[in-house]
Amino acid sequence: MPGDLVKQVFENVGNFKLAGIFDCGQCFRWNREADGSYSGIVESAFANISFSPYDGKENEGIVTIWSNHLAQFPSLREKFWRNYLDLDRDYAAVKHLFPAEDLVTAKAAGVLGGMRILNQNKWETLISFLISQSNDLPRAKSCIERLCVEHGRRIGCLKGRAIYTFPSIDRLSVLREHHLDNCRLGYRAKYIVETARRIAYDGGAFLETGESIPTAKIEKYLLSLSGVSPEVANCVMLFSMKKIEIFSRIACNVSENQKYMLL
Repeated sequence: MPGDLVKQVFENVGNFKLAGIFDCGQCFRWNREADGSYSGIVESAFANISFSPYDGKENEGIVTIWSNHLAQFPSLREKFWRNYLDLDRDYAAVKHLFPAEDLVTAKAAGVLGGMRILNQNKWETLISFLISQSNDLPRAKSCIERLCVEHGRRIGCLKGRAIYTFPSIDRLSVLREHHLDNCRLGYRAKYIVETARRIAYDGGAFLETGESIPTAKIEKYLLSLSGVSPEVANCVMLFSMKKIEIFSRIACNVSENQKYMLL
């Protein structure tokens, strides 16, 4: 396990279930450990998150994080994880955003217990959902991991296996499609290299402002990128730009079986 890990604890956390958060399809680099915790790579750092529910309260308890992200900066570290896990949002109130007469989103909100929408890295989220389209979750995770191994930066070992960062904009923007052959991305390789080159024009600056840009404007920009479908754009806006209103769109456009995985 990577060294210099620092402990971060959040108490009295409600609406929190590890499987509901990390196995629902909103993220791709988190994996369940034998003890029930989840390990992943976040912002080029290792992290392990566990949850201890209070007696009689399945989805309320203590969140414990071990990570080397911002290890030397306690206040920034706490702020980062609070934002990443969306701990300041009242999810009971979120459910009331959806019209009661809308049976699809009402049903989706009804099984929301335990899930929190992660606020992820925008670049990684964009490329990850480009890869995930028309892929099931296990295959998408496998392809993304191969991309990281081939083109990311090694940051340590976990259980005897090297772990890598997500490739940077600069790294992917100089590649050609054949450089991604080992990642088994198929037709998506073209989308990734073309999108990376487009994003590289301003170093990702416009993408990074997506949270503060009106939804319609950032959506138009995302849809102008190679391979970005309306579904991919919705996921990027919801899972990395805090466009919470997009939730109802996604809930309306997935099948009955997918709804449970989403929520």
